[in-house]
Amino acid sequence: MTNANVAGYQSLAADGVINTSGAPVDAYGVFINSGAGGAGNVKLYDGTDATGTLVWEGDGVTDKGLSFDWGYGKRFPNGCYVDIDTNVATVVVWYIKL
Repeated sequence: MTNANVAGYQSLAADGVINTSGAPVDAYGVFINSGAGGAGNVKLYDGTDATGTLVWEGDGVTDKGLSFDWGYGKRFPNGCYVDIDTNVATVVVWYIKL
């Protein structure tokens, strides 16, 4: 029997969806790499764009990387959309596809 759940991570340098648009995922953490311009802000929405329900918001540290490891999954039943401000160089989200 094959397990349909897929674990992985995805790196984004611009706004976008994690995994397949609209596919449910559990996210387990975020790494924010902010640039020299300031502490970047990242928002995770349940859905396929920034009109979905805001599930999590976090700020990075200017010119450094910062990890948020929740230790348990945050569920995104309608997909996970990542909104990145201009001070974020990259963001990495680790997740399991449900």
